[in-house]
Amino acid sequence: MKILKAVVMVFDISITGTIMYLAKVKSPKSIWLISEREDQAQDNGVAFFEYLNQKHPEIESYYILEKDNKNITKVQKIGKVLIRGSFKHKLYFLRSEVVASTEKNIIEPWGSNIFYKYIGRYFPEKLRVFLQHGITDKDVSHVYGKAVSPFNLFVTTAKREKAFIINKFGYPAEEVINVGFPRYDKLVINQDEKQKQILFMPTWRRYLNDLARVDKKYKEAAKKAFINSKYYEAIQGFINDERLNSVLQKEGYTMMLVMHHGMNIFKDTFSAGNRVRICGSEEVEIAQLLKEAEIFITDYSSIHFDSAYLGNINLYYQFDIDDFRKGHADASYFDYEEDGFGEVSYTQDELINYLIKAISQKGIRKEKFSQRVNTFFTYTDNENCERLYQEIIERINKKE
Repeated sequence: MKILKAVVMVFDISITGTIMYLAKVKSPKSIWLISEREDQAQDNGVAFFEYLNQKHPEIESYYILEKDNKNITKVQKIGKVLIRGSFKHKLYFLRSEVVASTEKNIIEPWGSNIFYKYIGRYFPEKLRVFLQHGITDKDVSHVYGKAVSPFNLFVTTAKREKAFIINKFGYPAEEVINVGFPRYDKLVINQDEKQKQILFMPTWRRYLNDLARVDKKYKEAAKKAFINSKYYEAIQGFINDERLNSVLQKEGYTMMLVMHHGMNIFKDTFSAGNRVRICGSEEVEIAQLLKEAEIFITDYSSIHFDSAYLGNINLYYQFDIDDFRKGHADASYFDYEEDGFGEVSYTQDELINYLIKAISQKGIRKEKFSQRVNTFFTYTDNENCERLYQEIIERINKKE
């Protein structure tokens, strides 16, 4: 079966490649392909895509999305969309000069490892840009390290993050660029948008859900095991805590529990009262919720950086820190107690005590946490897309 699949793939690439070379004679213009996940358009990918279409329409850029995805219409208002896996996607990928994504194996129709290792040398060389999904504050080098990833340009947002990527992930210094995230150009504080809202966004656990497994039998078994996990117990217990719901009612606040993409399949296992709304990650616009929220709660999600960047009050609820370090991600340069942008809790009562204090602050963050934020971020000038574009152009010019 594997041999047959490989033969079909080689034949597909050969036919597409032949057409590509014929088409390239008629249209030599450089092509840039941009993506996030195949179903997503609210991250660094779409922010950079919008910048290209507004500031550099001379670049022939395309955004990759799955067929029938709900975001297609939205992105088509910005620029051109390619359907993932379509013949046009394959053709334009082979012709492309720049491929920029927040994920691996989305832009490459035949898979990044196989293509770049065995086939890429026969087609125009590509500058492969990793836009990142979130600021890297954990050691996930086994997923995004140089030895296992095809990227040759890694975007970062902080000096300490850049140093961590160089030292831990194996990228040479010239391939790690500290230019800031494209989506941060749109994270502009507007007090008129603020509401009495608390945003709760715990991250996922790889040991509770294997994203590579999509079969129905696995999902059913995973869901049964999930409801017996410490993760489920802690979150379900928190959103149903009587003291929490009493405070929300008294102070007129609502809370939104937004599932991580990797935990969306468990969404319907949670329940709560009318002051708490439970949402899947694809049901909401995260950037807008961050602008509206007064208080942000997470365990380890990298979105805490976005929240801090916006000036929100952050709280951390790390109810399973030993299990998380052992089974999901090791500790890194970022220590939540020493470097975090808010109070750290390890128990439900401790978190609610800090939350009550946070509500009393009326949206004003403590000065020591504001100082940590100012120290961490390199840029806050809304010029991240421009810096990224200039870095890409500089490398293209060097290559030529």
